[in-house]
Amino acid sequence: MQPHGIFARLLQQYRSTAGARQRPELDPSEMRELIASAWRQSLNTINPDAYRIHQIDAMRAITDHISDPENDPSALTVIPTAGGKTRIFLAQTDAIWQAGKAAGVMPNVIVLLPTRQLITQTLEGFKDHFNEVEVGA
Repeated sequence: MQPHGIFARLLQQYRSTAGARQRPELDPSEMRELIASAWRQSLNTINPDAYRIHQIDAMRAITDHISDPENDPSALTVIPTAGGKTRIFLAQTDAIWQAGKAAGVMPNVIVLLPTRQLITQTLEGFKDHFNEVEVGA
């Protein structure tokens, strides 16, 4: 299976990162399963009082989408302003980070945001959520 879409770009970025040769190699199908498995596991252990129903529904929909190898792995989640997109993103990034850490693969995350307010909000969320990871702007 040839990598395509976002997985091809992630794999290219991974291979061009300094130290990538010391990391275990994951093919795109293994990467997809690692992500889907991490998200499924996080949904099973999620505290339902910490999220709104539509946030949990969105996380389930994204997990179902990425789990199906017939789907393009790219996904778009549309939630209104102040609907909790950052919390969803942080929870799913944390699940990927934990799974990658367990598999010996430390994923890099680049976040592009359109406003200073969202940059500040996301940086604070990352610092609270990922105290073991270097976070910068």
